[in-house]
Amino acid sequence: MKKSFWIAFGICAGLSLLVFFLMLFLRSGNIYSRLSDAFFVGGTIVLGFLGLRAVGRSGTFDLLSYASYRFFEAYRHQGMDKRFEDAGDYKEYKVAQRAKNKFIWLPYLLLGLVEFALGLVFMIVFLSNSPAL
Repeated sequence: MKKSFWIAFGICAGLSLLVFFLMLFLRSGNIYSRLSDAFFVGGTIVLGFLGLRAVGRSGTFDLLSYASYRFFEAYRHQGMDKRFEDAGDYKEYKVAQRAKNKFIWLPYLLLGLVEFALGLVFMIVFLSNSPAL
């Protein structure tokens, strides 16, 4: 596996562990309930981050990014050259940047699905051990 895969996996796992331990130790109640919540919230955050990255990489926020670039360009030094003539040039630049940097999605998907599944397993264990509501 490539180095970028392991870097993305490490960052994803670290953030997921942080959410897991916060949810586990800051809540009270049955241990299975806390484990279910911790895994489910961690997995949902990871999968949500993956979804936002996929939407962002598809170019959804390019126009907003270009508008903020133009806004801050008004406050730059007057002698500086404009990098982009219009939004089309900016879009071509962003497409070229995305082609250079591949989107690494597998670690996010794997870790998110595993955590989500563990959350469901602990929820089933909690519901099977709890008295009838």
